[in-house]
Amino acid sequence: MTSHQTSLLNPGRNTQTCARWYWVVVGAIILAAVFLRFAGLDRYPLAIHQDELSCIYDGYCVSKTGADRAGERWPILARGMGPGDYRPALFIYFTAGSTALLGFSTYAGRLPAAILGMLAVVLVFVFARRLLGRTGGLLALLFATFCPILIQYSRQAHEGAALPPCFGILVVYLLYGALEAVVGRKNTSAQVLWLVGAGLAIGLSSSAYPSQRLTAPLFALLGGVLILWQVGWRGREPRRAGMALLALALASVAGAAPQIYAMFDQPEQFFARAKTVVYHWEAGPLWWFRTLFSGYALHFDPRGYLFSFGEYAELSVARLSLAALPFFYVGLAAAFWRVVAHRQAAYFLLLMAVVICVLPAAVSRHNVAIMRASQVWALYPVVCGLGAVALGSALWRCGRWLARNALNPDRREPGLSDRSAWLATAGLAVVIAGVGVMNVGRYLAHPQWHGLAAQNHLVRIGEWLHERAPRYQRIYVDTPGAFAHLYVAAYSGMPPTEFQSAPRHGWVTWDGWEKFHRFGKFHFTGLSQVQSDWETAGGREPWLFVNAEGETIVFQPDGIKRGRVGPPHLPGVGD
Repeated sequence: MTSHQTSLLNPGRNTQTCARWYWVVVGAIILAAVFLRFAGLDRYPLAIHQDELSCIYDGYCVSKTGADRAGERWPILARGMGPGDYRPALFIYFTAGSTALLGFSTYAGRLPAAILGMLAVVLVFVFARRLLGRTGGLLALLFATFCPILIQYSRQAHEGAALPPCFGILVVYLLYGALEAVVGRKNTSAQVLWLVGAGLAIGLSSSAYPSQRLTAPLFALLGGVLILWQVGWRGREPRRAGMALLALALASVAGAAPQIYAMFDQPEQFFARAKTVVYHWEAGPLWWFRTLFSGYALHFDPRGYLFSFGEYAELSVARLSLAALPFFYVGLAAAFWRVVAHRQAAYFLLLMAVVICVLPAAVSRHNVAIMRASQVWALYPVVCGLGAVALGSALWRCGRWLARNALNPDRREPGLSDRSAWLATAGLAVVIAGVGVMNVGRYLAHPQWHGLAAQNHLVRIGEWLHERAPRYQRIYVDTPGAFAHLYVAAYSGMPPTEFQSAPRHGWVTWDGWEKFHRFGKFHFTGLSQVQSDWETAGGREPWLFVNAEGETIVFQPDGIKRGRVGPPHLPGVGD
């Protein structure tokens, strides 16, 4: 091993001092990741997106009553926003745990997402370090820590944001470990543990989000193909390959058992989301090929990856850091080269995992469906780390060639120092962290991005009503926003038992979403309807009217009182 291979860009037998500093740097980055995922969790982004509130309040109901807000006991599928919005209930049980410990709040509901987001960052580091070495692990950790969309997804109590990235990197890491254990002929117990772990993770991922019902069987198939390729074909051991396949398959089925049961027991609910978001199959194979090709092309377009601040579909942040621009595409090319030229199964696993995770977005009606590709975001820091290591190695070899040939006519061994590699790695780390800090500062400097699709005005109305709601027989709320009944009920302190049994009047939209003009004592209509109802009822009960601008009217038998003591209007929200 030559001297340059002991540098940070080309990891080898580093000195004890270097190893110590390496772990100091890793610890500092992990602390930065913790801060970016937990600090101000209830304020950035603002409280709260409708899907987040659906998960949190369902979990709160489960923690108090053993049933979700629709009254379904220990649900496998949660009703969500209506009969067209049934989703796997796994994340609801996480929020049930956090709200049972801390009570109902935005912070308590988002806490599981932050923990899962932090777990994903650690898994990125562990996997990248095993695959790419010390430098690759460090750089992948940096990319994951400062990835804008991973930060945002770690701060939202949305099952499609919190669970898929964590499951994505977990499944790939466990499949890599299982393949390594089986091919490397590790002891039988180690092989079984890795295979069972990978299978359970694959199966459980189907309970993360509806799109993972598509990716989970594809991951199981990918694991099976890799085992057959490496053990059955290249290793010439079909019996051992068959046993490994059996262990992986049984564990995958066991992990997916809840969703398999739901598919047969509740088929209408199981396929409800797919009917509204996925293209239909009647269009023909040529149309589907064009659609898939354009979907993948859109997903890998650099404009969509890097410049999406302030857009609703991206939940107000960029997808990847600008610092990732060259390394992401170099990483994809390097992985492809290692598969084609060197037949390295680990990089085939990484590339195919990216393809699988992007597929739900490619077949969705709304391209690019960023949430349905959320599973892939924890894989991209590994790809970027690979790109950085590959580019660094190429530059080092180029420098050695120049030093040995063009700049060294005597053809002596060039005396290149490790210091240049250390400086290059440190410089790249500073750039990644600097761009990450710049993105965070850019986000904080735009308050309108904090509340993008958050409907914070509904939260504030609900909080304002918390102490006042018991005084009135009816409460009329006139405000823009989706699913106002859930916000007002949750933040005004309506207990789960009362929510589950509350009288309600409304309708269901064509795509299966519930809308209400009355929910319990809350009515959602304009002032003219309130006045008409008051006159019809004879004016004998205390009623309250409030709107998003902070105007309040108290209807009492002794008169009508107007005021502006309600929640202030939030500029840009509901205009």
